Amino acid sequence: PTCGSRTRSCREDCQWEEWSECSDPGECTPGEQQTEVCGPSSAQGICEKGERERSCGTGCMWDAWSSCFGAVYAEDEICGNGVDEDCNGVDLVIPDAYEPNNSCASCYYLGEDPNIVLLPTTDNPYDVDYFCFDANDSLSPLENIKVKLKDQPIGMDNDIFLYKGYEACEESDHISASVTIGGQDESLSWGEASLSDDGGLYIIRVQPYEASSCYMPYTLEINGLN
Repeated sequence: PTCGSRTRSCREDCQWEEWSECSDPGECTPGEQQTEVCGPSSAQGICEKGERERSCGTGCMWDAWSSCFGAVYAEDEICGNGVDEDCNGVDLVIPDAYEPNNSCASCYYLGEDPNIVLLPTTDNPYDVDYFCFDANDSLSPLENIKVKLKDQPIGMDNDIFLYKGYEACEESDHISASVTIGGQDESLSWGEASLSDDGGLYIIRVQPYEASSCYMPYTLEINGLN
């Protein structure tokens, strides 16, 4: 069916003339369907385009568009979870005072044989923290390096590794480690095996395995070669 109209006239010889063109035919043909892409203006992060459809009614006018099927819209951003909820192309993070320290070469330097308590944050699931210090070996007696990681935010699971020198760090060749499943405290202690000179650079890596927190720090206690 169509919704427009056309006319024709009867000639003097009683024969019909040709039909005129159709006038006011409407927007569409009844039963016709249209689809189009819809949804958020951004296609970054969690956002996804969807599709909507409409049908032509018996009055040759388009019905209203349907809901946008399959579309995923922006949400409030959650800091540091590795997900871009507000669809601006990046996950919100809040770097702590020790950043950038996400590689062996960019380790946060703590001086010589520190006895220090740090309060870093793991502000995203990929935020590996590196801290380093120089050791002054007194040669006698045998000395130790001790590292403790505690007070982890709920849900987090960080582990700690100790390396001697940049090369060992780059090759993940640790001399001591504390790897415990779950968020309980971690603790490592490396002691000299002999009176040989063990001075030089030591690097500590804090490796996240689960969850993150932009706002709640963990506690890292470092006692250098003493």
